[in-house]
Amino acid sequence: DRVGGIDSIRFSRPVLGAKGDFLGVIVQSVSAQELLHVYGGIELGRDAVVSIRRSDGIVLVRSASGRHSAPAPARQIPDPPELSAGSDAGSFVRRSPLDGIERLHSFRRLAEPGVTVIAAQSLDTALVGYREQRNAYLIGGALISAALAALVFLAIATLRRAERADRQLRESEARMRSLIDLSSDFYWETDARHRLAVLTFSPRHRSVVPPGELWRGKTRWELPYLAPDEEGWRRHRETLDAHQPFRDFEYSRRAYDGTLRELLISGEPMHAAAGRFIGYRGIGHDITVL
Repeated sequence: DRVGGIDSIRFSRPVLGAKGDFLGVIVQSVSAQELLHVYGGIELGRDAVVSIRRSDGIVLVRSASGRHSAPAPARQIPDPPELSAGSDAGSFVRRSPLDGIERLHSFRRLAEPGVTVIAAQSLDTALVGYREQRNAYLIGGALISAALAALVFLAIATLRRAERADRQLRESEARMRSLIDLSSDFYWETDARHRLAVLTFSPRHRSVVPPGELWRGKTRWELPYLAPDEEGWRRHRETLDAHQPFRDFEYSRRAYDGTLRELLISGEPMHAAAGRFIGYRGIGHDITVL
């Protein structure tokens, strides 16, 4: 400013009449330091710098750590390459030649006053949010990984328990089969409608085992028999329909090899987990007198 000797920024506007004729010019001058107070109020964190520089590189005023000053004596500082490129706005990272701090700079060029406003924030401060977010992601990822590892561990433990239970069940079934072979001549199961579903014989009776297509899916009274009579089967069916256990029910029929066989069976009802009746299982003895 030629009058006050203070660096200032001037704004001018033409004054036009009602018919568009030129009447004059309005000129307003604002001290660079006063203008910087506005930008200096922006909270950018520690080591932040806001400056206003002319297009010829002269720094008019600079605000750092809340203090506003004009470089004395004013000196011309070459524009960074990012400013020399001619863009009206942008950002760049640069280490300050004054204090050696690396900062993230954001700038906007005001063409009419011919100045550029630069706000520079310490790169460490600018990256705090990103680092916190990164740490949150890392911690979250670690927690998710730990949860997944726990789930995998639980899944493996569950599978092992299931395998162990299945192995124990097979061993138990094998022991039961061995006991059946020792204590009876055959093992049988029926469905809820009393139709034969399983029929296995001990080794010493396997020579007289009938083919599955002759008995599977049929009730005992649907197969050829010699005894008991209809009344005996009726009473036996009443017991089965009442889902009651029974012992030593005797009947006779001709075996697959044509021999006459006297059989004695015992059974107990089977129920599903919900208590629904699903059939019978039991053992039988061949009491034929040879």
